[in-house]
Amino acid sequence: MTLENDIDNLNEFFFFKEFTYSQNRFKNPDGQEIEIADSIVFLGGKSFIYQLKERNVSGATTLEKEDKWFKDKVLGKATKQIRETIVYMSDYPEIRLSNNQGHSVDVSTADMSQLHKIIVHKPNEDLENSLREVKYHRSSTAGIIHIFQFNDYIEVVSRLITLAEFSEYLEFRAYLVNANDKKINGLSEAAILGHYVSGVESPDLSEDFVQYALAIKDDSEKWDVTHIIKSYRDRVILLEEPTDYYFIISEIAKLMRFELGAFKERFNLSLDAARENENVKPYRFHSQRTDCSFLFLPMLAKDYGEKKELLTMYSLLNKYDLKSEKVIGVSFSYIGEGNFDIFWLFNESKWAEDKNFSKIIADTKPFREVTSKLIDRYNFE
Repeated sequence: MTLENDIDNLNEFFFFKEFTYSQNRFKNPDGQEIEIADSIVFLGGKSFIYQLKERNVSGATTLEKEDKWFKDKVLGKATKQIRETIVYMSDYPEIRLSNNQGHSVDVSTADMSQLHKIIVHKPNEDLENSLREVKYHRSSTAGIIHIFQFNDYIEVVSRLITLAEFSEYLEFRAYLVNANDKKINGLSEAAILGHYVSGVESPDLSEDFVQYALAIKDDSEKWDVTHIIKSYRDRVILLEEPTDYYFIISEIAKLMRFELGAFKERFNLSLDAARENENVKPYRFHSQRTDCSFLFLPMLAKDYGEKKELLTMYSLLNKYDLKSEKVIGVSFSYIGEGNFDIFWLFNESKWAEDKNFSKIIADTKPFREVTSKLIDRYNFE
């Protein structure tokens, strides 16, 4: 299996097929085919562009040859290809690529200020350590380009898991680069990861931070919602285009693990309430970080025929009550033998005062109270 296959499989597993693009060619307005980055992860306005370099050598080699490969292919060609991809994404009004779900999406809409540049390389074992430990390349036009050994990349994404946290990790990594310049090249990737998860904001480098990376508790069963998304991605109210559900999973993909924990807890409570046909108020929470509120509506059996209307009403009331610009609503109807009908709704619009909504909320008191809560981002063994 090639490095390209390995990276695509990893990104698809952790970051969803919908956001992973293995196809790397598009046609410009003149019909000319142009090669873009080796791999792209595209989440709304945020994007991650990858160049991948693998050293395949048969027979004897030398330190000099391996060093030359790294300098020519990683620091030279790969960084040049990153710069060219940025130019394409800036210059062309439309770049349509097929993602790994088979949907065509225009990736030229990426916010260039939220563009992460990444090189992943798999060197020969004879590459000298001073080059093996290079963490970045600074370009006068592209800014900081992150450089990962393949095994380090696996370690980072398998411990962070969520796209939101990986994005924030790259921002923190760039912060350490800017504060320490070339000193960071002598630090292990595990120490950088440990520094990030520790919550220590100081840019001072230390290998001691490795202990935090090794101690991250594997509590993904509390917040991993991958199965939920894959199981119910096609049940979206007002689904007109095959990619309409992207609005929903994009918002979920922006959540940190502690927010995903709130999502999964309320999702499961709603399943239980619907199964028992309990008359309970909806569950909800608001991610102020992304300004998206979430509404979970267990349906009574007698209301099954009105599930779409009720989900729409409660979702919009919740959005208004929490003064959020976006809302995701989910309804749960138990249909017997362990099966559920689950429907999703997404709405995004500027919040504006509405006297009718205010009166409905005041008169009917349809919701539980929402309180602010500070939650540790990572748990350690």
